[in-house]
Formats: sequence, structure tokens, C-alpha cells
Amino acid sequence: MIFLARVIGGSGSTDYLRNQLRKVKLDGLDTFKNIKFFKDNFPRILQEKENEEKAKLTSEIDTLKYDANSLSLKMQDSITFHKKELIIEKENIFAQVNDFVESHKRLVNLRTTGARRKLKRLETKFDLVAEKPFKKDKKQIKKIEKSYHSLEKTYDKTIGKKLEPLHKADGMIKANISFLIGATGEEIVIKELSKLPDTYYIFNEYKMRLGKSVYSKNTHDYVRSCRIDHLVVGPTGIFIIETKNWSAERLRTTNFLPHRQVTNAGLVFYIFLSRKFRRRKFPNYKIVVMLGNVPKIKYPYVTQLSLHELNSYIIGRQEHLTLEDINKIVKWL
Repeated sequence: MIFLARVIGGSGSTDYLRNQLRKVKLDGLDTFKNIKFFKDNFPRILQEKENEEKAKLTSEIDTLKYDANSLSLKMQDSITFHKKELIIEKENIFAQVNDFVESHKRLVNLRTTGARRKLKRLETKFDLVAEKPFKKDKKQIKKIEKSYHSLEKTYDKTIGKKLEPLHKADGMIKANISFLIGATGEEIVIKELSKLPDTYYIFNEYKMRLGKSVYSKNTHDYVRSCRIDHLVVGPTGIFIIETKNWSAERLRTTNFLPHRQVTNAGLVFYIFLSRKFRRRKFPNYKIVVMLGNVPKIKYPYVTQLSLHELNSYIIGRQEHLTLEDINKIVKWL
């Protein structure tokens, strides 16, 4: 059984991207793998989402149309049946009035007024009388028709609104492309460092801040805080690692070498370490891992390595720290 190094924390660049993308409120962009997949496959993801939303909206409209049509047909059947009933009723009233006239001529005006009025209403306003009981049904049908007409009118706008979070996420990633490039490098290095033996601990995105700035003789900078990409603690010492996923051109034109950055970080870390362990001096190494095909830069007290050189360099140092030392340092961190 192979025991691997213990990893604490994740890529700082990934954390930054994840926090930025939370503002977009788009589910699923919570890991580097998902963010990278989204960026690399955005056109396809956008098209699939558009097709999905169009299918859903079209289905909703079709369902409303079907419901309106079904209610309309049902109502028409009911109106037709009601008309037949009214025709029979009208014939019965007409017959009753005629029979009454023949047998009670003197009481015609007194007894047949109501029946004649109803008969006249059925003859002159037959459709209105027949459809009156179905006012609620008509209102419901109009409400449904209004709903799907509104959806049809705003179809493109509705689809566009559904796609907004995807466009915002894509824009957010493009605006922070340097962090995605950085996250790519950091994630690769974390994966590589995790292959170290289980006697090693890897702290990612480790931050420290002094009470006041101090002067670095090596870089001539005043430094107060540091953010260490990867801090490795194990039998062979403490390793302060800065990862850069840069091209040769980027390295050539930068105004602030990563070697200088890790030197400043090393100074801040050394001050904290010395304050905690006054009587001990633990070996610590400053490393810049360059993932691109770049020239090696010589820099005082900093070692520049490629990815495949990293782990062999760490485990190849002489062992200086005991298990007790490691546990004390890890507990302090």
C-alpha cells in the first residue's frame, strides 16, 4: 500500500476564480476541473443550454395551447348540449302557452306574461342565454391564451435571460484568465507534490503577515506579508515553493521575477519560524517551479526547477527533521 503526502488547502488561484464565479450564481463551477471544462467547452455548453431552454419553453407554450384548446372543445360540447336543452325547453314553453290560451282565454294576459317573456328571450337572444353558464370557462381560456401569447412574444428575451449566467461566467473567466493560467499550474504542482511520502505535509495558499515591514537585503524590498503557493514540511526540511505557468516571453518581460517573490516570502516565513522556534534552525529551501519551456535563471538562494525535477529534489535533500520536529512545525502552521 502506498501512503501519499497529506495535503492541506487548495490552489489560491482556483479559490479566487471560484469566489468570483459565485457572484454569477451558476451551479457547478466549484472545482478547477469544472471551471476548466466550462472554459474549454463554452460554445458547446452554451448551445446545449440554449437548446434545452428552447425545448422547455416550447413545451410550456404547447402545453398551454393544448389546455386552452381542450377547454374550448369541452366548453363548445357543453354549449351545444345546453342549446339542445334550451330548444326543448322553448318548444315546451311554446306548447304550454298555446294550450293555456285555448283553454283559458280570459286569463291569457295574466297567466302567460312570464312564459311569453322567457320565450321571447330564447327566440331573440338564444346564443347569449345558451353561453351564459360558461362565462368562467371563457375567462379561464382567455387567461391561458394570454399566457402563451405572452410567452411567444417574449420568447427570445426569455431564452436570452436564461443564458445570461453562462455568458457572465464566460466573461468572468476571460477577465481573470491570468488566474486560470495560474490555477492550472498550481493544480498540477499540488497533484505532483501529493505523490510525496506520507511523512510530508503540503500547505497550499499559505499566508503570513508581520506587524510591520522589514527590509530584504537580497531583493532590496520592504516586505510585510507573503502568500506562499505551496509550503512543504517533511524529513528533508521546509520548502517554500512558488509556481509559475509562464511562457519564456512572459518571464523575459516581467518586472518582478518569481525568484524575487519567493525570496521575500522566505524572509517573512523565516522571521515567523525564528520567533516560534528560537533555539532551533530548520533547513528551508526556496523553490520556483516553472511549468513552461523557459530558460533557467540563476538567483541567490533560490532554486528553479521543472515539474519532473520537483519531488526528486525534495526527497533528495539530507534528512534533518525528526518526526517530532515535523509534528511541532505542522501544529504551529
